[in-house]
Amino acid sequence: MKKIILTTILLLGICTVWAQDSTKNDIVEIGGYLQSDERFLFKDKNPWVWNENRLNLELNKKSEQYQFFGQIWFRNIGIAQYNKMASLYNKGILQPWDFEMRQLYLKSNGFILPSLDLTIGKQIINWGTADKINVTSNINPWDFEDVLDFGRKRGVWALNAEYYFAQNYKLQAVFAPFFEPANLPVGVFSNIFNQNIVLPNGLTLRKWTDSVAMPDNKLGETFTAAAKFKATFSYIDFSLSYVYGFDPLPQVVLNRVVPVDMLGNVDVVTELGYYREHILGIDAVSSIGGANVWAEIAAFLPTDDVVMTTDVSALYPLFSPVKTIDSTLIDANNPYFKYTIGVDYFFGNDFYLNVQYNHGFLHERGKNELNDYIIARFEKSMFYDKLKIVPLQGAIVVSDWDNLKDNYTYIYMPEIVYKPTQNIELSIATSLIDGKGESMFTKLKDLDAMMFRFKCNF
Repeated sequence: MKKIILTTILLLGICTVWAQDSTKNDIVEIGGYLQSDERFLFKDKNPWVWNENRLNLELNKKSEQYQFFGQIWFRNIGIAQYNKMASLYNKGILQPWDFEMRQLYLKSNGFILPSLDLTIGKQIINWGTADKINVTSNINPWDFEDVLDFGRKRGVWALNAEYYFAQNYKLQAVFAPFFEPANLPVGVFSNIFNQNIVLPNGLTLRKWTDSVAMPDNKLGETFTAAAKFKATFSYIDFSLSYVYGFDPLPQVVLNRVVPVDMLGNVDVVTELGYYREHILGIDAVSSIGGANVWAEIAAFLPTDDVVMTTDVSALYPLFSPVKTIDSTLIDANNPYFKYTIGVDYFFGNDFYLNVQYNHGFLHERGKNELNDYIIARFEKSMFYDKLKIVPLQGAIVVSDWDNLKDNYTYIYMPEIVYKPTQNIELSIATSLIDGKGESMFTKLKDLDAMMFRFKCNF
């Protein structure tokens, strides 16, 4: 509530300044969109599983010297859950809602030096050239709230300096003082990141609990620093980047197995933590024969070995030599690589094709955990873009090419989009998922859904 009050006061103050400044030639823009996203499953008598009504409000003011930008989400999200009379007195339960400050920053053009721009505040800094799945973009934490909304990120509080020299060169440096973890999926998607507990024969899991250790709340322990050099040669734009930060998803560092009886029932206590890493990236984009072609590659190297320890000392007598089992998940001396390559092309008669190959998805880490993704979208626009038909949209995920029949997932999401006016968009789509193996998306195979979306831009 304090954040809401302070943010409201800040916005009122900004609006007052704008009103006083209305005689000047600065451009003041207030815009955004209203969106409703509704989904229900095909199975079990069609339960309603997703209800999100979002007001995206953007405040933007520009001049030659500066830019102010704010982005806020006001949302009614979720399905009301109640089973007691007391809940009927609480509107927060009956109408679950959410407030989120997505971005809030001030950009100064020509800060100290004519070629230096400085941005201060909460911002989303997108790096890379690929379509949504950018393996070189690792400053902002991923927003996994809706796993079907690939590429969504959260803003971070940061200093972002960009220095332009010559005509086609730019050097960028970013410093974010606070650690920001990725947020996990909600609703029916909430279990897809859960750890798979595998126990030896004869043991049965009774209860699983976990705890997450955050980095120490000290500037020297929580900061992220990054730098990027961008240049254009001939018809190719390319960048070199470096990030010293955290993996935004917690990693299991300890599993403690505790027996609870003589029948083989056990409890498992899991401890998770975040580790630091160096990330080196290269990306490029160009146009070849009318098609846009892009590529990215990033090397991930933790500062120390990432080790998972399994403590089984409570299972064995005191004289047993077996106490703990250590498994090295990521070797600090051997980086793993994620990469992507893609192309899109506009054909005649308003046909559009986008194809992208990814090795390693956003949540995957370590050489042995990276899957291959072939992502495609094919669409046809008609009636002066009022109607758009997307017969092909989705991905194929392969975990093991040598045993393809048992290690694949397909995601198929055909869609129809209709725009009765320039600012209003209506869409209907389906999400069909099936497969075998341990891919994250295989866990969604029983969640085939119909999706409706209404969006009004203003």
